[in-house]
Amino acid sequence: MMLQATIRQWDGHLGICLPDTISSQINLKDGMNVAIELVDGVIMIRPVHPNYHLDDLLAGITDDNQHESIDPNNHVGQEAW
Repeated sequence: MMLQATIRQWDGHLGICLPDTISSQINLKDGMNVAIELVDGVIMIRPVHPNYHLDDLLAGITDDNQHESIDPNNHVGQEAW
């Protein structure tokens, strides 16, 4: 599928508005990071997905961002265990 778009200037940078038919096919969302590379004169854009590591995630836990313990015996509705 070949679509055309127009290059525009935003805040001193050139940009292109991707049509929904293209962005939805690779699940691009507003604010998502993408990798951009030039391959044989062709601009390649692909989504960048974070590569999480358990040790890094655990290192981010602090007393300030850790929630309180949860008592599984404290019923607040009609839970059945």
